[in-house]
Amino acid sequence: MIAMLMAILVPALRRARNQARTVVCQSNLRQWGLVFKTYTDDYDGRFFDNTPRYEYFRITKPYRCEYSDLTACPTAARVEPFGPHGEERGGWGNTFSMWERDYGWPDYEVAHMSYGLNGWVAYPKLLVLQENYLRTWDFPGAANVPLFFDSVWVEEMRMFDNTQEPPASEALPTESPVCCIDRHAGGVNMLFLDASVRKVGVKEPWTLKWHRQFETAGAWTRAGGVQPADWPEWMRKFKDY
Repeated sequence: MIAMLMAILVPALRRARNQARTVVCQSNLRQWGLVFKTYTDDYDGRFFDNTPRYEYFRITKPYRCEYSDLTACPTAARVEPFGPHGEERGGWGNTFSMWERDYGWPDYEVAHMSYGLNGWVAYPKLLVLQENYLRTWDFPGAANVPLFFDSVWVEEMRMFDNTQEPPASEALPTESPVCCIDRHAGGVNMLFLDASVRKVGVKEPWTLKWHRQFETAGAWTRAGGVQPADWPEWMRKFKDY
């Protein structure tokens, strides 16, 4: 009898715990929306003009002080060991852990977070592909424009077009998109440019408007002709978009 009760209760408790983590994560993202809005109100409505995109962690710190710690989704609160990755200084996170980045000079701050920014909303000093950048909240279809989300790295910039292939394995999170992980029962949580927050499916990032020129009906969408067998094996069980 006890074994039967445990078999019934344990899965229910696990689901309840996961749902609670999802709610906390979405609350974090809504508060990040307030942080970004307060910041842009102080800078003529613009996101991070003429500064490296990844500096948002340090730049927004004064705007986060009135909130509780917003750096981690409860599902991914573990810190991975620090280590180099390519030309970047820092360590990538994964589905259940935060990324780590050394921000170097002037104070060598080390940041840990399990969220990432859509780098196309910023406007860097190097004006490469400047026609793609969003820069402000004011954009048609803002409810489909990612702003901030569950992520394995600081930012997402490699979603340049819809030909970006999905990760071959969930154990290889360094491949784009950096939000292509199963952190919340089939997807991730995401803050959009209209300040809304919702869950996004594992295969859904290819249908989102990452920047002004992004094609939302490209090769990795149903509208673009992708077939279930085209996806890596680990992704085939997830909903198509």
